[in-house]
Amino acid sequence: MNNQPWDIFASGHDPQSLWFGYQLARGAAQRGQVVRLFTDDLPTLCGAVADLDPSCGIQNHQGFEIAEWRLAELGAPAPVALQMLGSQLPEAYRARLTAGPAPARLVEIVAHAPGSSSRSPILELNREGHCTRLRAQFGDPPFKAGHIKSGGNGAAMRLLWTQPAMRQTLLQSIGLRPDLMDGKLSVFFDVRRPATLGPLMQALAAGPREVCVFMDPRPLAAVVEQAGLPWAQAPAGATPLRRHGALTLVELPSRRWYLTDELILASDLVMTTEGDIAARACERGTPLLWSADDGGFFDWYVINSRPVMRRTIGDAFNALACGANARWAWTCYLARWAEVRALADLVAHRVRRAPDLVDVLMAGLEGTDTEALERHFAPTVPGTELV
Repeated sequence: MNNQPWDIFASGHDPQSLWFGYQLARGAAQRGQVVRLFTDDLPTLCGAVADLDPSCGIQNHQGFEIAEWRLAELGAPAPVALQMLGSQLPEAYRARLTAGPAPARLVEIVAHAPGSSSRSPILELNREGHCTRLRAQFGDPPFKAGHIKSGGNGAAMRLLWTQPAMRQTLLQSIGLRPDLMDGKLSVFFDVRRPATLGPLMQALAAGPREVCVFMDPRPLAAVVEQAGLPWAQAPAGATPLRRHGALTLVELPSRRWYLTDELILASDLVMTTEGDIAARACERGTPLLWSADDGGFFDWYVINSRPVMRRTIGDAFNALACGANARWAWTCYLARWAEVRALADLVAHRVRRAPDLVDVLMAGLEGTDTEALERHFAPTVPGTELV
């Protein structure tokens, strides 16, 4: 089954699935793998990525094929199918995959899963007919299968984008006033389920440092309502901004994924509830506050940190997740800003040193034994090509 085609399934019902699936497909194609990416939300993918046509059910893009999910029911399945973060296979496709005369493999790509006794980053689960079901957990601890990386040197790009001239150019390109970030802590805010943001926004407004928060229209409307603050409005270019105390809120225009990456690079801090945004911030070395609902991610993010730093980050995560002790959490977080920045740099270094999930999958699916797979892709002692 050496170098046989892959079918990757990614669902728009989970934005993480769509972004990670696209990155996996692109990374595999760059390594010469034959790949088809099936999605049940082609319009969203087309809105996020340039040069895609939402009216076209099958199209070539950057060396791989993108197809509407239902079309997978019609053609022959690839020998390797990958389910990204819980995305589903069409029933007819799955039936042909498991009943076909040739051996096939179905790989579930998961972010977190219960530990197992297996020493392989690719765990065999069971068999369905002629199909072997496997699971790969992405991440950089031992026995995980590496990161899904979006390419490029995130740390070097971050140094470039934090230059004032680059920030000003970015703001002008999206119709915003070029001095919005000057003298302020700039925050890229992507919370798609804005339920308890009032206490955090009140804390930012009352905080000791000027903060400029860039967010999409829907969470902005929720923030304005929940915070209950007397907002002053002022022009910010094409879009008005809202101010109260130390807090400035700026509405972002609709954006593609490349613009999201540029905003993450140019901002001082990312606040999000979304796994794809968190992964991109980690890769690029931008400090991150994520909902504390995912304890596994928190433990990974603060590993080897001192207890006081774990508590500070944990309180700030909780302030975003549920508004708990928001003012105190935000004050303590700002007081340790130098340590926050150092932690983000350390996380980015870990991501850089970890293997790319594509490489681990290609080696594992081509028959590399467990011991060789573990030795070659050990996150703490990477091969020279992974440094």
